[in-house]
Amino acid sequence: MRSLVIDDEADARARLIRLLGAHPEVAVIGEAQDGLEAIEKIEELRPDLLFLDIEMPGLKGFEVLRSIPSAIEIPLVIFTTGYDQHALAAFEANALAYLLKPIEPDRLSVAIERSSKLCSLSAEKEKERESILRAAGEAPKTLRKIVCRKDGRALLVPSEQIFCSRCRMASCMRRQPKTRSG
Repeated sequence: MRSLVIDDEADARARLIRLLGAHPEVAVIGEAQDGLEAIEKIEELRPDLLFLDIEMPGLKGFEVLRSIPSAIEIPLVIFTTGYDQHALAAFEANALAYLLKPIEPDRLSVAIERSSKLCSLSAEKEKERESILRAAGEAPKTLRKIVCRKDGRALLVPSEQIFCSRCRMASCMRRQPKTRSG
């Protein structure tokens, strides 16, 4: 999991990164020391997981999450903080875990295991989505038959039989070409 460590305390960031070294499934791709830098890094690096402090100068952890542009998928979040009074708000913000500093290695392991499971589910969904898009891209680009309605019934009409069509209120009218006599 591509992870970003966000904390205004350099020592806390260093300790967490050291603890994360015991978890090969976590790749720390960047650090941020305040909320503004965090948003820039999230936009630039698009991490899967945030280790996010709550009490920081400038933007607080919750404000960072609210400030992520809507075009960017919000990563999974594990809050890391020295204050227990924000726990309820953290879980209301869909945090995976709320770890109090100093972070206990066992609690960190449990949080990482939960995030790994969720990330693997997301990865499976993305693979399935890509497979569907690939299959749709390989499908013929022209319609072979068109669904039309006549007298309340749905009809499949081969596209080469439609010469002129007019759609009105989700129904199609089909006209045969006029034949010239004589």
